[in-house]
Amino acid sequence: MKIAIDIQALQTNNSRNRGIGRYTQSVIEAIFRQQNTLSYQLYTNSTLPAPELDKNYFQYNSVDYPYIGSCDINDLLLKTVLMAADVDIIFIPSPMEGFDSTIPDYSDFTKKVFVICYDLIPLIFSDKYLNDPNLRSFYMKRLRNIQNADFIFAISEATRQDVIKYLDISPERILNVSGGVSSFFTPIQAHEHQAWFETFAKKFGIYKKFILYTGGEDWRKNIEGLVTAFSTLPKDLQECYQLVVACKVSEHFSKEINSLASKLEINKSIILTNYVTDEELRALYSTCSLFVFPSFYEGFGLPLLEAISCGAPAIASNSSSLPEILGSDELLFDPYSPSDMARIMQKVLSDENLRKKISDNALLQSAKFSWKYVAKNILDVFQEHQVLKKVSISANQKPQIAFFSPFLPAKSGIADYTQDLLPSLVQHISLDLYHDDSYLPDINISNNLFSHSKFEERLKFQLYEAIIYQIGNSSYHSYIYSHLMRYSGISVLHDYYLGGLINDMEARCPELGVKFDKELEHCYGKDRAVEILTLLKTKNLDVNKNLSEVGIYVNRRIFTRSLGVILHSKWAYNHAIKEFVNDNCHIVHIPQIVPKYIVKDKSARDQRKELGLPDDKLIISTFGFINNTKRPLQILYAFNKYLVTQPNAYLIFVGGTDYLGTINIEDEIRKLSLQNKVKVTGYVNMSDFYHYIEASDICLNLRFPFNGESSASLLRILSVGKPIIVTDIGSFSDFPNDVVLKIPQPRHSDEVEEIFKSLVLLTQNPDYRQSLSENAYKYISKEHSQERCANLYAKFIQEILSSTEAKSKKLADYVGRELAKVAPNISKKVLTNFAIAVENSYKEKQQVVKNINFNDSVISIQENR
Repeated sequence: MKIAIDIQALQTNNSRNRGIGRYTQSVIEAIFRQQNTLSYQLYTNSTLPAPELDKNYFQYNSVDYPYIGSCDINDLLLKTVLMAADVDIIFIPSPMEGFDSTIPDYSDFTKKVFVICYDLIPLIFSDKYLNDPNLRSFYMKRLRNIQNADFIFAISEATRQDVIKYLDISPERILNVSGGVSSFFTPIQAHEHQAWFETFAKKFGIYKKFILYTGGEDWRKNIEGLVTAFSTLPKDLQECYQLVVACKVSEHFSKEINSLASKLEINKSIILTNYVTDEELRALYSTCSLFVFPSFYEGFGLPLLEAISCGAPAIASNSSSLPEILGSDELLFDPYSPSDMARIMQKVLSDENLRKKISDNALLQSAKFSWKYVAKNILDVFQEHQVLKKVSISANQKPQIAFFSPFLPAKSGIADYTQDLLPSLVQHISLDLYHDDSYLPDINISNNLFSHSKFEERLKFQLYEAIIYQIGNSSYHSYIYSHLMRYSGISVLHDYYLGGLINDMEARCPELGVKFDKELEHCYGKDRAVEILTLLKTKNLDVNKNLSEVGIYVNRRIFTRSLGVILHSKWAYNHAIKEFVNDNCHIVHIPQIVPKYIVKDKSARDQRKELGLPDDKLIISTFGFINNTKRPLQILYAFNKYLVTQPNAYLIFVGGTDYLGTINIEDEIRKLSLQNKVKVTGYVNMSDFYHYIEASDICLNLRFPFNGESSASLLRILSVGKPIIVTDIGSFSDFPNDVVLKIPQPRHSDEVEEIFKSLVLLTQNPDYRQSLSENAYKYISKEHSQERCANLYAKFIQEILSSTEAKSKKLADYVGRELAKVAPNISKKVLTNFAIAVENSYKEKQQVVKNINFNDSVISIQENR
């Protein structure tokens, strides 16, 4: 498991030389010392001073930000770098850093986020800290990373309880890991005391025994209360001791404290050292007569722990986390009462034996706090969350996939196909199904069924390892095509020609942002697109008739936007490899799944009776939605001729008439006086669809022109073992000659005559007819079985999930969507610079980063906004 650690707390002006910086560095050092199988990557900010880390031991990646502080571009750059690094967890030791740091809002990020929370002091005392609206807005934005973190480490039990109370966080999501102290903070040797006293006297003016405070000048540190308490000590104690405030303070604060001291007539007893070195601080801790920590509120109170680690007799306020550190109730005081503070100070200063006892106990108490313990607590949580990663690919765990398709009762062949596919596919992957809003699917797994409009909302709590799109050349796929423009996935391309879909989207769904001219330009370049559009306008080409005849399929977007493409026919696969191998290296042929046909016990006579068909006729049938490409008129004319040789024949058109256009099949039947010889069923359900196949003697499945489709009805007919006549074109040519009877394309022959001759051949040659039936059944059982096809699906999905190219494309998609939000008119130059910044910021330069091409992703997403 890879963990990215943001170490800007070691760089910022606000933290690097203060408690949070020390805490962060100590945690990192302790984590690196632990023996475990985790991998760590440290990330710094190029606009800030370099962290004071040993680069031989702590190697880090410096993110090359174009601006200072958080902004849309900087935030997105960091997120992109982390995604490119393929980390599992982002660990932010200091999520509340100031304006000079870049800390994005990780609320909806794809990686798990762990944070350390030091305190909620600005929120609890908002009247003191958040009066400025801009500062309040900034703080609340930073706070979201704590509120929405997958896990929170609190540095004290007091902080943990505050987070639970004020942020309404479940107790299970937050752990008190406490704090530690550097091994540097130990008592100095007794023989060194005199030399340090001389140094203090010379440098700071400390020439008496002294009471020590260190921390900061913030109001909550309560230095004014300490000065006031000191002024109320008995005169003999005031004369014996100086009060030393050892921390960096501003000139304004220094004036205020000196003014207060003068007012209280103790100005000669107050020493403001300003900045002290760590060596000086350790010596001050070790030689003070009393350390006082009077804060109103502390998330942890590291100076108090440092002091007792050096053996300082210490007292502290009874608020927030300080009792946890001090471990003795008798040494606590009310910070809001200077007299109570003075009472405890006097008690300790007046009793040398008590001071010795407190000092001895201090060393025992400080030993309870260690960075090793803190690191162990943090690592235990990391290890516990390994199996709960938002994204996980395992041989023993099903990938979680979003599946977009038409579903029954939609009158779509792909809806029927999906109905057949799902039972086998769910054996290999976990599916959430997404459908169009125009109907309510009739499907058994309703708990995993969602409207496609809910997809982005669900992404906030459900991350998918991939998306599968079932795409065909009909209006049922408009929202699917549009969705692919924003979220790349695995596309199952049922129809190689998509001009009808794209034309329909522009006409009927302009809000989806898909333009026919833009898609042509994407496929064929600007000049060729103009030529095609001109031909369409002059009626020399027709979107719904003959574009595919001249090799214009308008489908390149599927290959440039998809992680991988599944094609059902060898014809489509060969074309795709030839045309799009440079656009997509994951193109595969997976035969269309066909359910195993179960032989019915009913006789053909009974089947026909139930369907209202004559039981003494030779029944010829054609299946699927009736439209011009399936040659209904040519079949009708050939049948009329065939009746001369076979007057006992009966023709059935099994399928809906939704796509007939200007053809009126019923009128043609009446003109030929075939009302008693021909039946048009209209749309039938799948059960009846099979019943009609079973009742048939000979079937037809013709195509011209060919739009690159594969025919599910053809496969169903073959699975039942029926002899069938097909056009020798496209994917229909893929079938072996001993499985189907092929007739030439209309452009090469008289189609009506060829249909007639084939019907006569099958009628007069029962042995040939029988051999076609047997071979058809065997072929489908072998090549198109549910088990085989589902296994091929699962194998291809795993190949995609582990591929570098897919990771790069998903990363580019993510960046494209985010850039389209913050910079909708972003230039290619900015995109290029952004890609370079990502690569420069990721030291390992993995192929995932090198292969990022944001241009197509951003352009597609902008056009589809």
